[in-house]
Amino acid sequence: MMKLTKRVLGMSPSLPRRLFDMAKEIGGDVIDLTLGDPDVPPPANVRAAACAAIDACHTRYSQNAGLQQAREAVAAYQRTQYGRDVTADDVILTVGAMGSIFQQLFSLVEPGDEVIIPTPCWVNYVEVTKLCGAVPVTVPALEKNGFSVSPEQIRAAITPRTRVIVVNSPNNPTGRVLREEAVRGIAAIAAERDLFVISDEVYRSLVYDGIPYLSIFDLPEMKGRCSVIDAVSKQFSMTGYRLGFTIGPRPLVEMMTRLQENVNACAPLPSQYAAIAAYGPETDTSYLLREYDARRRIVVDGIRSVPGLSLGGVDAAFYAFVNISATGMDSQKFAYELLKSQRVAVVPGLAYGEDFDDFIRIAFTVSGDRLREAIGRLGEFVRRAT
Repeated sequence: MMKLTKRVLGMSPSLPRRLFDMAKEIGGDVIDLTLGDPDVPPPANVRAAACAAIDACHTRYSQNAGLQQAREAVAAYQRTQYGRDVTADDVILTVGAMGSIFQQLFSLVEPGDEVIIPTPCWVNYVEVTKLCGAVPVTVPALEKNGFSVSPEQIRAAITPRTRVIVVNSPNNPTGRVLREEAVRGIAAIAAERDLFVISDEVYRSLVYDGIPYLSIFDLPEMKGRCSVIDAVSKQFSMTGYRLGFTIGPRPLVEMMTRLQENVNACAPLPSQYAAIAAYGPETDTSYLLREYDARRRIVVDGIRSVPGLSLGGVDAAFYAFVNISATGMDSQKFAYELLKSQRVAVVPGLAYGEDFDDFIRIAFTVSGDRLREAIGRLGEFVRRAT
C-alpha cells in the first residue's frame, strides 16, 4: 500500500487558499479579497512580447538559470534603478518567487537548522522551512511597534543552530516598510554572527507617499551574505506568468541552478521573453501605482469609518491588515461568518502568525466600486455582530 511521507502529510492548505477556494465554490456575487492577485492588466508591451514569443515558437527549454538575455535584462534594471553592481551571473530566474524561496532555503539550511522569520509573514516562509527539515523561529512584530521587528528581538532569537534570517519589506500582510534603523540593526547582527539574510523585495515598486526604502542587500556589510527575492508578479501585474528571480552570491546562484535542473528544469520561456520587455526602458508601470494608491485610499478611509474596526498606515503593496479585536471574534470565525453572511472573502490574521488572531487581511485587488461594496457589506456584518 502507498505510504506518504511525514513531511508531506504535515502540510495542509493555507488559510488564504481555504478562503479563496470557499469563495470560488460559493461563486455568484462573492467579493474575493483573499489573494494578492490583482485584476489590473500588465503593460501592453509586455503582453505583446509574451504573445510574440509564443508565435515565434519560443516555447522550449532555456538554460537552467534562465535565458542569458533575460538575466542580463534583470541585472541591467538592478544596476540602473538601484545602483547595484550585479551581472547576469548573479541572477537565476525561477518559477515565481515561491521557487526562489524554496531553492534558496534548500541550498542554505540542513535539517535541524533554524531560520528566523519575523511575523506576520507570508505563509510559505514557514512551510518551506519545515519542508527543508529546518526549524522556523518566528519573531512577532506587533501592531504597537508599527509591525516592525527590532534588532533586539532578532538577537534574542539567535541560537547556535541559526543559519538564516528572512526579511520581507515591504511586508505581506501589513503593507509596512521596515524602517532604516531596524534594517541597519539586523544587518549588523547578521554580520556579527555570520548569518545569511534573504531579503524578499517583491513589493518594492509599490511604495506610497515617498516613504524612504532601504534594502538590507545594499549595505556594505551584507556583501556575500545576503540575497534578494523579486518577481514580475507584483511590479508588472504578471502573477500567472510564474517568473521570479534571485540575486545573490554566485556560489548560491550556482547551487540553485543545479537544484533547479532537478526540480523544474527552467522557468517558462514565454514568460522569460515577457520579462525582457518588462525590464526594458519602454515599460511604464506608473498606472499600476496610481490605481493601487486610489484603492488604498478607499480601503483606509472605508475601514476607519466602521466602528469596531481599526487600521494603521499602509506604506506599500495592496494589503490592509485590519484590527478586529473590538468585535470579540477571533480571525477565523470573523472570516468564515463574513463570507457566509455577506459574501465577502478575507484572510484570517492567524494565517500570518499565532500572535495575529485579532486581525484580518484585505487585498485591494479588485476595482474601486467592488471595494466600496465590500466595505459596505463588512460594515453591515460588524454592526450586526456587535
